[in-house]
Order: sequence, then C-alpha cells, then structure tokens
Amino acid sequence: MGRTASTQPVLLFGAAALLIIVLLIVFQSAFNPASDPVATASEPGEATPSDQQGYPASALAPTLAPTLPLETELAEKTASPPPPLPTPTPSYIVGSQEIVDPGGQFRFQLLDGWWARTHEYSSAILTNYDPDTRVHGLEAGELKMVIGLSRLEPGQSFDDWLAAALAATGYPPDEISPTVVKTIPEPYELNGYPGATYETLAEHTSQTIAVQVDAERILVVSLTPSIDSPAKAQAFQMLASLEMLPDPIH
Repeated sequence: MGRTASTQPVLLFGAAALLIIVLLIVFQSAFNPASDPVATASEPGEATPSDQQGYPASALAPTLAPTLPLETELAEKTASPPPPLPTPTPSYIVGSQEIVDPGGQFRFQLLDGWWARTHEYSSAILTNYDPDTRVHGLEAGELKMVIGLSRLEPGQSFDDWLAAALAATGYPPDEISPTVVKTIPEPYELNGYPGATYETLAEHTSQTIAVQVDAERILVVSLTPSIDSPAKAQAFQMLASLEMLPDPIH
C-alpha cells in the first residue's frame, strides 16, 4: 500500500504532462495551417509556402514569366519611326522616246504630248491626254490608241481570224456586247503588212486596223474616236515608226 500511494503523484504528473502536449499539438494545428496536410494544398495559380521560401514552384502553382523584356521590346518598336513610303511611280510613260514592248514583239517612237503604257502580254495604250486624271469619257480633240497582238490558230487564215473577230464584236449590240460593226472591212496595208480596216460603234466610233505580219502574228490597232483630227495624224505618225521585232516565242 505504501508503494501505491507513493506512485500516484508520479502517474498524475505524467498524465498532466501528456495532456499538455496534446493540447499544444491541437493548438498549433489550429493556428498553423502549414502543418495541416489538407490546408497545404493551394489553389491553382497561388504560391505555396515552399515557393515563398525560394524552392521550385509546384505543379499546382505555375509562375508568371517576367514581363520587363517584352515591355522593353514593345517600347522600342513604338519608338522606332515608320518606314518611308515608296515614291509613287507614274503608270504611264510620257514624252518623246522609244517605247519597246516588254514582250519583245514591237517598238515605236512616242511623240511629245502623248502618254503610253505597255503590258507584258504585248499591248500598248497611247493617249494624247493624262489618263491618270481622267474618270471617264473623251473630250474634244482627245484620242486613245490601243496596239495589240493576236495569233492565228494552226490552219487558220487571216480571213478566218477576221470573221471570228467580227463575230465577237457583236451582232447586233446587246447588254453584254454593246459594240457593233459599223462598216464593212476593207483591204488595208500598214507598214507593208496586208490586212483590213473597219469601224465599230459603241460610246464612240472607233477604227480598227488588223494586219498579218508573219505566219502567226496579227497586229491589231484601235483608234478612238475614228474622226480625222490633228491627234489622229500624230497617231498614224507613231504607227509609221512601229517596227515588228523577231518573234521571241520562236
């Protein structure tokens, strides 16, 4: 009995110490969520305690890339002056000079007071007015001349080609093809090349000249309007200077 009575204070002291330890653990868990495994799970995009301490970011807490270099690059681009605009190039050639077809089919001498524009598919547009300032129509004394090239199909004669060209012009005029042949084609010779000429009627009366220059090529010229005028005399002066070049296709 004496031993039992002496050990009771020891047991009571041990129980009290254990109770204090348990209470401390519970108290720490309540006020320190980092010790709770459930509380340590961060929402996506939030930094975890380990991230705040300098450890690598977890998969649940991605870090944002630094924006300073991007902002600096954008600022430099904004500060840079825009590139200079290219100098506008006139769409037409102006004044006295030799004009060579980009397709290598013909060349001629352009007169003063005329504008010319050539195309790589062997055609040229000539006017005695500035076409870049014209919205539509022709005024008194103005003339437009178009020089083009056509080819005979295998086995096709010039007369066959002419008949097909006349048929494509429109008989009679309609909404799709308002041009109509006004005169019957007549034999015509241009710079020694035989062919034909005729007039067509649309907004203005135009004269068409078509001549065969070799076994395949046909030179086609259109003058609008067809009335005689000083401008038309200059147009025929330029046509007289026209020289057909060797066919580059052969």
